[in-house]
Amino acid sequence: MNTCPHCKAAANPLRLLSMTRRSPYRCSRCGGRSLLLPTHNTIAALLTMAIVILCAVALPRLGIPKTIGCFLGLYVCVVGGVMWFFMQLRPVEP
Repeated sequence: MNTCPHCKAAANPLRLLSMTRRSPYRCSRCGGRSLLLPTHNTIAALLTMAIVILCAVALPRLGIPKTIGCFLGLYVCVVGGVMWFFMQLRPVEP
């Protein structure tokens, strides 16, 4: 489980999905800012690309609305789960 490097509180998986380099993860408990290690960003990008390709292959069979729902579900579960369980946040220097 991913934790805040400042106060060791559990990280919010939905906040991990919305973070970028310009708006890093902000802990809801202590307000500390942190980012994932760069190699872990590559893993998240590769997982996202795999999900996009999987959904593109399923598009003719499922149709657009079901494919969008499938993409969002897979993205939140797979990428969010991997980021939450296996990737480590590091503090951002002020």
